[in-house]
Amino acid sequence: MVPTPNSFDMARRTPHSQLVIHEDPGHGAIFPYHAGFVPKALAFLGD
Repeated sequence: MVPTPNSFDMARRTPHSQLVIHEDPGHGAIFPYHAGFVPKALAFLGD
């Protein structure tokens, strides 16, 4: 987890990445949004 501005830079540098920004996620967006995060992360890591 990184600050949002850094996420844009990281996505730009990571081939085939997909950046998803949740509206008003607070700290640790993967926790309240885990149902959407996990399948996307697994798909990316499986490629």
